[in-house]
Amino acid sequence: MPLTAEQIDMLDKLGPSNVRERLQYARVGGTSVLPEVSHSDVEGWLAKKDSEASKLQADTLWWAKAAALIGLVGIIVAVLVAVFGK
Repeated sequence: MPLTAEQIDMLDKLGPSNVRERLQYARVGGTSVLPEVSHSDVEGWLAKKDSEASKLQADTLWWAKAAALIGLVGIIVAVLVAVFGK
């Protein structure tokens, strides 16, 4: 059964690291991370959060590379202007 909005909110409040830790202990004791939420639903939520974090990291890296390239082009243009501007 898919997670309800309320269950997603509770998982979001706990955060992925706390949910991951609770999931480990829940497996040992046979209990659930949240009442009436299956382990597979929690694992699906964790996978989605991991995917979102990976995308954010990749997007951040792309923008960092773009900024570095723009900075490098700016330095090259400044050097060319200084050399050929005289």
